[in-house]
Amino acid sequence: MHNFFVSQMDYIFFVYGLSFICLAATSFFMYRARPQLTYWKWFALFGIFHGIAEWLDMLVFSMGDGFLFKLIRILFLTLSFLCFVEIARAEAQKRWGNILGPWVYIPLLSFTLGSGWILGGLTGVNILSRYVFGVMGGLLAISVILTSTKSDKGRTRSLVIFASLLGCYVCTQFVVPRGSFFPSSLMNQDTFFSILGFPIQLVRMVFALVLAWIVWLKYSRLRMRMFSTTENKLRFWQKVWFPLGFVMILTLGGLLTYYSGYIKDQESRRHLLDNAEIAASLINPNRIKTLTGTDQDLQNENYNRIREQFLNILTAQPEALYVYLFGKKDGKNIFLLDTEQSAKMKLVPLAKPGEVYPEDTEILDRIFQSGGSCVVGPETDKWGAFISGLASIQDPVTNRFVAVLGIDYDASQWSLTINRARLMPIGITLLFGILYLVFFMVYKHEEATKQGAEERELIQVKLAAQLQESQEHLDMALKSSQMGTWHWDIEKDYRFWDEQTHRLMGTDPRIFAGSYQEFSCILHLDDHQKLNDALARALKDGFYETDYRVIWPDKSIHYINSRGKVIYDDQNKAQRIIGVCWDITGQKRAENLLLESEKKYHVLFDEMVSGFAYHQLICDEKGQPVDYITLEVNKEFEKLTNGPKELVIGKRAYAAVPGLDKEWLDIFGQVALTGQPCHYVQYASNLGKWFEGSVFSGEKGFFAVTFVDITDKKKTEEERNSQMQELKIFYQASVGREERIVELKDEVERLKKELGRP
Repeated sequence: MHNFFVSQMDYIFFVYGLSFICLAATSFFMYRARPQLTYWKWFALFGIFHGIAEWLDMLVFSMGDGFLFKLIRILFLTLSFLCFVEIARAEAQKRWGNILGPWVYIPLLSFTLGSGWILGGLTGVNILSRYVFGVMGGLLAISVILTSTKSDKGRTRSLVIFASLLGCYVCTQFVVPRGSFFPSSLMNQDTFFSILGFPIQLVRMVFALVLAWIVWLKYSRLRMRMFSTTENKLRFWQKVWFPLGFVMILTLGGLLTYYSGYIKDQESRRHLLDNAEIAASLINPNRIKTLTGTDQDLQNENYNRIREQFLNILTAQPEALYVYLFGKKDGKNIFLLDTEQSAKMKLVPLAKPGEVYPEDTEILDRIFQSGGSCVVGPETDKWGAFISGLASIQDPVTNRFVAVLGIDYDASQWSLTINRARLMPIGITLLFGILYLVFFMVYKHEEATKQGAEERELIQVKLAAQLQESQEHLDMALKSSQMGTWHWDIEKDYRFWDEQTHRLMGTDPRIFAGSYQEFSCILHLDDHQKLNDALARALKDGFYETDYRVIWPDKSIHYINSRGKVIYDDQNKAQRIIGVCWDITGQKRAENLLLESEKKYHVLFDEMVSGFAYHQLICDEKGQPVDYITLEVNKEFEKLTNGPKELVIGKRAYAAVPGLDKEWLDIFGQVALTGQPCHYVQYASNLGKWFEGSVFSGEKGFFAVTFVDITDKKKTEEERNSQMQELKIFYQASVGREERIVELKDEVERLKKELGRP
């Protein structure tokens, strides 16, 4: 079980971080519902920073670690714990005034950073950050929560449970990374793992998930008290199906991640075994039989020839660290020859001939007796942690196994390779988790919007009888965004426009007198009759609605949509029309572009075997590309990108497609701004595919992309390169093969003479 948890630590850190992101989301909802309880805001920030810190810890298993990366992880960890301190500081300000200003962080951070660095460098800073901010700050935050329960109108049980579980989580911060000072040297993560058989992160993950679940239940109950109709219908969905669906996604993601790592591990072991068997097959058994397992072998010509072959193996396999040869002497497994990667040019052996190797005795004895090959490890000996490929060497004359060849690879690099293969399914799990959360949040938002609309409709019905003419005018304007208001005095033929309407019409309010003649000068010639017909219908039906084009002073054409209501006097005679108007130029252009595109590219879209997409570039104030919006895609695009077009159409690319590489924006931006087409071969890391295609632009700021999937072609090239590498290994390791044939021939002739045969 211990080894299982070791192999799954990256996924544990992934779920661990995701659980804190869930805590952040639920805490944010609580803060929106109860903004007077500011500690929910800080719990939301704590969840975000802590979740990011744990995800960065997860990347260590596949990317390795370094000073800068470790510093960044400590920064996010410390920021998350500072949210605990801020909860206590905000409560102190509320009770006693500004006695604890932001200056309080200066001595705390100075003590933590300075003392931690002196005691143990970055590891010491990590440990003290957990002690000072994680434990002490967490306990202060818990006291604030428990104090707030006194004013929660008796509904304190969920908060007390939350505070209790948070206290348990805070106590786990005493289990820190192994340090050189007490108590970290005694109570640390390694000790916890070795004693209990599972990592402390697993315990913290459970606490985080339960804390998020409790906050979600409290938020759901709060919503149901606020909206007794719609929310009650969603009660079962909120409390049961949504969390169960999330757990199912994590479970399936865990299985997929485990399987991906297992497949990569097996492939790597087979590759290592093949290398060991090929190398063993090229070693001359007769040369091995001349080795005595003593210092005298250093002067043996066969010993030096075998060392040269080992040099060729190390040169052909840069990832290999050691190549060595085991033999049997007095029933013990001894080194006959040993070389290492760092000494390829000098051929300095690490183990002396005849040195006894006490590890893996049972495995080596079995190979010496029965032959064959196997992969051992990862395991640790006095030379380090390695995974080894062992292959037997058999004497063709006596059929006795005279030696065992071994090739060692660095276990840490081996683990990095396996964990990199696990990153893709972890990313897929994260994507589905985010989509699931977004779906639920959108669903909740729509329900809340619907509830709010129903309430607003009730209010409008109650106030409808009391609204007068001026209130109707204001109601129409307030229901619209960026709308202009106007009224037309029919008898005087006078038009009054507000400032927004003048902006929409492109007129100057200082010189516009409101006459029809002035209005007709800016009205498009083809729309005069259309406008007159709309006015005639309005005088008959009481409602005015039409759209028309106006020409601005710069000769640009803008589409205006206008709606209004006819006001009658006591004799039912139309006096004036009040209304609103807004600019629909963008909508009209989009409609015209769509109609034109459908006519022009309908056949092309249906017949193309390549992916096609049409985009609009988005630039910042300096004119630099920052994003792009997808306007249209074809069916092949959906097939190649594994997603329906609804996920990207009309949306910003970097918001709709998580993990999209920046290189795409560099390519597309250059074409859209310069108009120069380009051909590209690019890897899409978010899809794990290679694409080849072209980018071209017919209008500045817009560009089209065609592409095909060449992933299989790339894989074929990689396999061909791998085969060439293996042939190179075979060729380089075959030095001395001709001499071996001559020696075998001489040996046969000698045996014939001894047996008296011609």
